[in-house]
Amino acid sequence: MTTGGTAAHGARTAPAYWWTSSRRGRSRTVARYRGDGAQAYITELKAQLARCGAGGDEEGFDPVAEDHLGPDTVLFLGTYDEGDRYVGYVAAAVGHYVVVVMMSDSYLGAADLTTLNGIAGAAMSRAAA
Repeated sequence: MTTGGTAAHGARTAPAYWWTSSRRGRSRTVARYRGDGAQAYITELKAQLARCGAGGDEEGFDPVAEDHLGPDTVLFLGTYDEGDRYVGYVAAAVGHYVVVVMMSDSYLGAADLTTLNGIAGAAMSRAAA
């Protein structure tokens, strides 16, 4: 587990605290924000994905679903190898926390989005507790 510390400044967009853990093609990052910073982060992420989604055979990020696991959640893909392979991400605001779960599979070249959503739901439940 990699553990961060407090933010160097009090900016609303900077997390106050974060930690990351990873294991076999999966990683979870949790960041704590002040005020409504977590919701603002997800709102801006959704807007950026809408503006900059790659699509087709491009490399980049593609939005897949918004609010699919509850309010302030987004499922998106990071594509590479001319769009033939992808990494799945779920980002969610849970209270003061932003939870980001990433899943990849180097063998298949694609993440199992059902499993990814299950892991993200469990991580969201832990953040809410």
